[in-house]
Amino acid sequence: MGVGVTTADPSRLALAQWQGIASTVTYLVLFAALGLVAALAFVLAHAILPSYASAAGPPPSSLPTAPTAPTAPTTRRALYAVSAVALALALWAFAQAARLAVAVLAQHYPRFAI
Repeated sequence: MGVGVTTADPSRLALAQWQGIASTVTYLVLFAALGLVAALAFVLAHAILPSYASAAGPPPSSLPTAPTAPTAPTTRRALYAVSAVALALALWAFAQAARLAVAVLAQHYPRFAI
């Protein structure tokens, strides 16, 4: 006859598997957050700051008076560094999530579908 359709039973998973799933989801959220930080820092450094600097600039009353105020190239380099570090950490978080997901799936499904 036909193959019976079964529903997913969460009680079939052991506590260690649930902990693995929770860790995987945590790394996926971390990946998304770090990817967002990397993208925002890159766009700010690569597009918004140069556009702002090439425009008329801020009114003189809003300029910082401290002599130690960072210049635009210094700020751009710092934002590029933040973007690179966030991107590297995002890739690491994705690799960890993939590693944990494969481990959990290998425990629950001993062989992957062909």
